[in-house]
Amino acid sequence: MGLINVYVVDIDDQIIPRWLEIMGMLGVESEITPFSFENEDGHVGFKINLYGHEYEELNGKDLISSIDIFKKEFDLQNKIESLQKKTIFQRLFNKTTETAYYSNHEIDSRLSNCKWILTFKSSTHNTLSYRLAFLSSAVISQLTNGVFHCPSDKKWIYNDNEAILEYALKKSLEHEKLLEPSDWQVHIMPRNND
Repeated sequence: MGLINVYVVDIDDQIIPRWLEIMGMLGVESEITPFSFENEDGHVGFKINLYGHEYEELNGKDLISSIDIFKKEFDLQNKIESLQKKTIFQRLFNKTTETAYYSNHEIDSRLSNCKWILTFKSSTHNTLSYRLAFLSSAVISQLTNGVFHCPSDKKWIYNDNEAILEYALKKSLEHEKLLEPSDWQVHIMPRNND
């Protein structure tokens, strides 16, 4: 399961068409079920058509997958204050605590204006969900000028849209290359024979 965070100042539904357009440029033509960033939590269903994929039997087929996107308010100062709680010893002897950071000084300065955290979660029941979560989070980070964070790798990326997309593609491909063709769990959308 993939879990990726994107910290943003603001987000609205106006970016959805551009998000899907960029996904297509990355080899994942997509349509999504009705979805809005105004909701705090959302399950996003995808109809995907891959092209140029290593497993050629997936190319040109209508595939179904999904990811979850959770939206929560983010307040860096509250996060830092919770890290700086003094111990009883420090309070008794009026000891000062060291400056605490949510991540580090450079990243915290970038996070200071962010008001929202979007968490992208892939499903374990569909192999393509991992790719969708990584690529979607990277594209949305790019479109919102957000801060991309992969907790499992302790990787933070911002101000470098190319690096964010490269990282997301690399993670997706690494994951997929670990799988044998028989390990792939995909859902093929039945086609209507009119």
